[in-house]
Amino acid sequence: MAVRSHTLTRPILRVNYNQRVEELGKHKPRWCMVISGGLMVVGISVPFLMIIGFLPATLLLAFTSLVLTGAGGITRLIFCGEIS
Repeated sequence: MAVRSHTLTRPILRVNYNQRVEELGKHKPRWCMVISGGLMVVGISVPFLMIIGFLPATLLLAFTSLVLTGAGGITRLIFCGEIS
């Protein structure tokens, strides 16, 4: 039983710490992705905060969140290379 359970477990992958640090430098997000992602998160968070009662539900805030979400999506499409 011990031999069978030992063969079914996955081996632990050991990666050198220096390799991990070097790979982190290769995968930095582009500035346009960070900005557009932030705009979209804020644009989605504002209506949620209005629903739970943390922010007052006004037409100006609802329109602002719509504009932020749209601006984030358009920024992601244009500046990140999907539409050139």
